[in-house]
Amino acid sequence: MPLPIHLGVSAPNSEPIPDGYWTGMPLEPRPGAQVRTSPLETTVIDWDQHGVEPRWQGMETADCVAALLPGGSADASRNEFERLREGARGRGEPLLIVSMLGYEYDDAPRSMFNVFGMFDDTVMFPQGIFGVRGRRLPTGGPRPSLSSGLTAADRDLGTRLLNRPKDAPWWTLSLLDPTEMASEPARGQALPRLNAEFKSILVDGLGNPLVAVLIARDEAWRWYIVPDAIIWDTVVDWLVQQAIPAFVPHAPRRFRLAGHDVGTAWRTRAELAAQAALADMEIRHSTERAQLEADLKDAGQAATLVRDGLLHGAGDELVQAVEQVLDDAGLSPTNLDRSEKGTWSADLLVGLGSRKQLVEVKAVSGTASESLVGDLLRHLDTWRSAKPDLPVEGGTLIVNHQRRRQPEERERTIYNRPELVKANTVRVVSTLDLFDWWKDSNWSAIQQAVLGCPVAAPPPPPSTVTASEEDVAAESSPRGILRWLGLSGRSA
Repeated sequence: MPLPIHLGVSAPNSEPIPDGYWTGMPLEPRPGAQVRTSPLETTVIDWDQHGVEPRWQGMETADCVAALLPGGSADASRNEFERLREGARGRGEPLLIVSMLGYEYDDAPRSMFNVFGMFDDTVMFPQGIFGVRGRRLPTGGPRPSLSSGLTAADRDLGTRLLNRPKDAPWWTLSLLDPTEMASEPARGQALPRLNAEFKSILVDGLGNPLVAVLIARDEAWRWYIVPDAIIWDTVVDWLVQQAIPAFVPHAPRRFRLAGHDVGTAWRTRAELAAQAALADMEIRHSTERAQLEADLKDAGQAATLVRDGLLHGAGDELVQAVEQVLDDAGLSPTNLDRSEKGTWSADLLVGLGSRKQLVEVKAVSGTASESLVGDLLRHLDTWRSAKPDLPVEGGTLIVNHQRRRQPEERERTIYNRPELVKANTVRVVSTLDLFDWWKDSNWSAIQQAVLGCPVAAPPPPPSTVTASEEDVAAESSPRGILRWLGLSGRSA
């Protein structure tokens, strides 16, 4: 026997339902606007394949286990909904309802409660003053996400609706309780309240509901609010395969729906064994998923500190991010600003084995000044005078430059002037390259770029500026470069 599901629309090839039927608010469309029609009037659904008997407007609803787009304006449709609700109540079953809020092609306000343009569409509950209101969002926003703490069936619905077209509009949802608009009860009468919980299923980037369910506190009904531009065939499939078995478990048995629970007492040993194995698998999956989600959260938090520091940071934030990267690459960084109690030296001392190197870390809003090279050379001179017992081979300048731009819009090379590139004796590394190597765990590339270790590593990208001894000759001495940069008169 197929499952009877009520549809609040006219049967195919019958008289269309008047505009406004699904909101309960028949309003005149604006000039030139398309007249709203129910998507279920134009959607072809293979009801037999789903094991469903559609009950259209004007047909009996008392034995229906669910409803799609129930109406709320005409007396006949209110009677249909009341029989639907009374039938579920008599069986002691919750009633499942799916309503649509918002129309893809029509952005004109369609609600009598649209005060001062506060929202664009409304779904009203039959024979009541309550409903859900929606505000259409601009297109091109971030992809919605699933709410936490969902049942398996509700999570499945949210996952299906995430497959809507990328440019399909969304509406933020909120509960409409007109009694909240009243300043005081009329003549001392108590105002009614909606005894239901409003739970989000999909949310936008601000946490506002985009798909939601209202659950009666006495569990008499579950009312789902979904947007336009969805595949209604998959909603019907979700009702039959997920929602009805989860929330109305006696219905599949009552209608002998193939593939659904027939009761433990009537199952074979093979069925029970398979069912137990499936339950065990779901427990394992849930445990593994929780662990993986925790791992993802931890990895995301750790990555954010380095990612934000390297790509957007300055000062201590940038130095700490670079220090973490070099430590991950095995270069044992020492923060000199903390250990040496002063700024006469570079930011970091790094080493691999017996090889030591000073590292200066800088952030600039625009193009990096060539004087940064001179600053590092003076630090090298000062270090060699103050720390003869701890010799260093050279220095590396790590620069986060062009910070006013988005990372993907920045140039990869720090210095392009041929004279500087030819004469430079310090290594220059972009934080963009450093981040790329770090996220791919390419430790040998970091060692090669920062320390110049003779390790097997891919060639450094163009932003790592080096010069051979033959190229720089006499001009390549620290004092010579300082003179060439016009910095020889500055004190170290």
